[in-house]
Amino acid sequence: MEKIEYRVVIKFLFLKGNTPTKIKDELDSVYGDSAPLFSIVKFWLAEFKCGRESLVDDERLGRPNTASTDNNIAKFHQMVLDNHRIKVRESILNQDLGMRKLSARWVSRLLTLDQIRVR
Repeated sequence: MEKIEYRVVIKFLFLKGNTPTKIKDELDSVYGDSAPLFSIVKFWLAEFKCGRESLVDDERLGRPNTASTDNNIAKFHQMVLDNHRIKVRESILNQDLGMRKLSARWVSRLLTLDQIRVR
């Protein structure tokens, strides 16, 4: 079940005047193991008591997940190839390009076809 569907049920039971414990027991009896935790129920009850109407998550600060686009990855790969001694703390190197730090250089974990031919 989606998070927003649980929130709808929590809001409905809150508007009926149920306590957090009653709401958690009701969710457990209907949804079993997939019911949200008591801390989540308390959080959303506090939000609804403060006057929140929306059931969707608020925007979060920080870098969006879309920062590592194919275009950015290609540019970053070229930067690393131009200067192997680049000092960065980027997850693009590890996750997207499959590189790791060896001594003072970033090298590919797997050999390319050209490197295999040379060996």
